[in-house]
Parts: sequence; C-alpha cells; structure tokens
Amino acid sequence: HALRTRLADLGYTVSNEDMKDVFARFKALADTKKIVTDEDLQALVMDEVFQPTEIWHLDDMQIVCGTMGMPTATVRLVGPDGVRRTTSAVGTG
Repeated sequence: HALRTRLADLGYTVSNEDMKDVFARFKALADTKKIVTDEDLQALVMDEVFQPTEIWHLDDMQIVCGTMGMPTATVRLVGPDGVRRTTSAVGTG
C-alpha cells in the first residue's frame, strides 16, 4: 500500500482502522487535486488520527457588536473538572 509506505517515510505509524479513514479522505482529495503533496498527507493524518484530547469545551459564546453600544464577547467553557466558567470582555475590535 503506497500510501502507508509514504506515511511511514514521513514518520507516521497509522493503525489499520485509522488507515481506512485516511485512505478514504486521500482518495477524495486525489479526485479533486492533480498532485497530492506531503503537506496534504500530513494534514490528512493530523486531522484524522492525531486529534488532541479535549481539555476545555466551548459550551456557549455570544458576540454583540454594532454602531450603538459597546462591542462585547461572552464565553462559557466547561473545564476538565466539569465546572462551567463564564467570562465577558469589552473591546474595540
């Protein structure tokens, strides 16, 4: 399997299960692009296989802007301890 060999050359070891997903995305990319570069392959692997563990989760976000009033952003995150934390900030852009 040439794709697995090239990924190994780039330093990636991909399980058989993950390789099915990477290969499906590779085929879709190859159908739309004439030449698939090493950077494309790295992006495919990083997107499909090496996802970081989520520590914080975005629970809610609100943005208020316009010509009348102060632009404000409010964000609520859920931390690794499961506690929701909310904060707001006012800015000019």
